[in-house]
Amino acid sequence: AAGSEGNDVSYEGVRKSDGAVVRLKGKATKSDCGQASCAVMSYKFCNHNATYIINNVISNLTVVVNNKIVLSEDGKWKNGSE
Repeated sequence: AAGSEGNDVSYEGVRKSDGAVVRLKGKATKSDCGQASCAVMSYKFCNHNATYIINNVISNLTVVVNNKIVLSEDGKWKNGSE
């Protein structure tokens, strides 16, 4: 996930099985730390009936389709500018 100081972010994911790429726009949720710039806790992206949630606290990607978890995978995320 990549973003600026605002809440708008983008996501690019690659499916392991066939290499298909998905690119989505979404929102970041920051902690309420009382500072001008607080850590991002999670990112949320929607694609039709699927919601992608990256949880930075536990380094997990969860994909929810029609209110059912279809994927929950731990991993490492990198900023698109890296």
